[in-house]
Amino acid sequence: MSSKLQSKRYKKGIFIGRFQPFHVGHRLTLELAYHVCDELVVGIGSAQESGTDRNPFPADIREEMIKAGLENTIVNTKRLNILKIPDVHDDDVWVDYILTYHPDIEIVFTDNDWVAKIFKKRKIETISPLFKRADISSTEVRRMIRKGDDGWERLVPSKTVPIINRHIEKVTTETANAG
Repeated sequence: MSSKLQSKRYKKGIFIGRFQPFHVGHRLTLELAYHVCDELVVGIGSAQESGTDRNPFPADIREEMIKAGLENTIVNTKRLNILKIPDVHDDDVWVDYILTYHPDIEIVFTDNDWVAKIFKKRKIETISPLFKRADISSTEVRRMIRKGDDGWERLVPSKTVPIINRHIEKVTTETANAG
């Protein structure tokens, strides 16, 4: 953890991701954010998307993965705020949507350059990179699942594995039919 984060406490922070699926890099980021924020929001991006190659899991399943994946960590999931964020394809409207629900956000945790840019434009502090995306990414986890490579299980929190396993067949069928 950077010394900047160790020495600062934020009233409210947000970590925005698609969590397709939730993996250990996401969990580590949320643990870091929880450590330095009094209140933490998890923004589930592209909330309206599911059943596609890039977004196979519906938002409710992603929320379930997040909560299960944070069990036995420092993060108290009962105090975690989940915000499902739909795509609106307008930077200002998208940020306004988030700030309507959480106007007191002081810091954004993100590895997405676009998210960092639009929040910096609003003078809201951003922290990135959060984890080594070359080492782990949801894209890689999805690729491994589709190939039948069980190695994906080491890339997600253990409590998330059964949730993914419950939805693999449906998701693989939907994404194969989606083209």
